[in-house]
Amino acid sequence: MDINIKDLTKEQREDLKKQLDWYEEKSKTIWDMKDWDSYYYIDEYCNVDEIEYNWDDDNNLIAVWNWFLTREKAEKELEKRKAIVRINKRINELNDWWIPDLEDYGEYNIYYNNNLYAKCYWWDFTTYRKESHAIKYMQTEEIVKEIIRECKNDLDIIFDIK
Repeated sequence: MDINIKDLTKEQREDLKKQLDWYEEKSKTIWDMKDWDSYYYIDEYCNVDEIEYNWDDDNNLIAVWNWFLTREKAEKELEKRKAIVRINKRINELNDWWIPDLEDYGEYNIYYNNNLYAKCYWWDFTTYRKESHAIKYMQTEEIVKEIIRECKNDLDIIFDIK
């Protein structure tokens, strides 16, 4: 079935344009950039800056995934990184600077349960898996509960909970 765009109502054309814009934004990556296209990165002073793409100069930013197609995405990532630092600092304090021994799997971590019936934070005693997390492991269940209670806003930022 062929559809002629001229046969669409103004509202249908606007909706179609939004969908195409969304698709174009979702499908664009750093590999689609051309020299002198603009993108954003987080600088060494924790500022979001705009820069013009130049393949020869930008390999370091690309290598550490410090590039973003929009200012909003860069600012969101910056807030996430700051939240991770705040939580890990508090975990270090509560853990009394304890360092986990990942060989014996005796540590706790925080996860977010995003199922239909119960959206909540939970924790797991990592007896059956090794996973890499930005949030540090915790020594006890009590520390996990304390972090969830004290740092809920930062956890919401990290797990992108609205």
